[in-house]
Amino acid sequence: MSSFEVRGQNEALCVGRILGPHGIYGFVKVESFTQNPRDLFSFPFLKRGEAKVKMVLKQMISRQGPAFVAQIEGVTCRTSANTFKGQYLLVEIQDLGALKGPHGEDCFYQYELMGLKVRIYKAVI
Repeated sequence: MSSFEVRGQNEALCVGRILGPHGIYGFVKVESFTQNPRDLFSFPFLKRGEAKVKMVLKQMISRQGPAFVAQIEGVTCRTSANTFKGQYLLVEIQDLGALKGPHGEDCFYQYELMGLKVRIYKAVI
């Protein structure tokens, strides 16, 4: 099992990573692993290795290619921001909520599909 696979409701899912500090005012560059990068602002985060420590992104400052610049609540200087460098952003499974498609149909997170067997009953080419 890799370090980011989840199996129980008390586990966490990796949704992003802090690449490092940006500027002198405590901003950080963040890489999002979510379909919509702005979804990161709706999760209470956990720092990897420090269970139950909440880390909340306060606001998105700007887009920087595949990453974006954000501010972590309570971080006001580059030195403090540098302590988050390389940290993965984790969200507890129970904080994810149910997914619904555009027409109200059930949807699934990718981690929920891992390990399932696929059966094809009728192949049409």
